[in-house]
Amino acid sequence: LSDLRELLSCVRDSDALILMYTNSVLTRPWCLLELVAAVQHEVPIIVVRVTNVFAGDVNDVKCILDDLPAYLAEKNPLAEETLRAFGHDALSVGHTLRSAFKA
Repeated sequence: LSDLRELLSCVRDSDALILMYTNSVLTRPWCLLELVAAVQHEVPIIVVRVTNVFAGDVNDVKCILDDLPAYLAEKNPLAEETLRAFGHDALSVGHTLRSAFKA
């Protein structure tokens, strides 16, 4: 990938997406957009928990996705703007990912 504008099409063309699950990954709008692209194009998502001082508990994903708008408002207020630029919002992203992860 040499051009970030091609990121989502690269995800669509991937055999699988590996989510490096850290404490802040779900605050990152580009990571959220990659996950949505994977779900929408039925690209398998492999979750790898990164165990370091920054790693979150995978069980927290359910709580985060249940109220992604509030989570992003607290952790990364500008994330919603990026999501909207690509035709999504935190509520729909949370719903899409929750159904895919069956968290």
